[in-house]
Amino acid sequence: MGLSRVNIMMANPSTTTLHDAYGGNILGIYVSDVINRTDRFSTMLSLPYKHFEQTYDGGFVQPSLSPKLGIAYQIVKDQVSLFRNFMNGFQNQRPVEQPNGSLFKPKPVSANQL
Repeated sequence: MGLSRVNIMMANPSTTTLHDAYGGNILGIYVSDVINRTDRFSTMLSLPYKHFEQTYDGGFVQPSLSPKLGIAYQIVKDQVSLFRNFMNGFQNQRPVEQPNGSLFKPKPVSANQL
């Protein structure tokens, strides 16, 4: 994403969809919450959603959910904590114009982290 698009989004926070030169639209939604189970134990739950729609040259849609879960326990209150998390990441790939003029449409890239 170019700096000009970031500036547009910062100037107008209601802008939630980006458009690219190849007719693509990107929509993202992020929901997250931290739940304090006790004064030393908490959990973090997040669910980011991305919707990438490509309308250029036949087009395609790449929707994705990337769940995240974290737990933290304070061994020594407010000083030392143990933290464990699970994350799923997803990155949409834009089409790439080849030297012969054809358009290569790569698959999305995803990964898990424990």
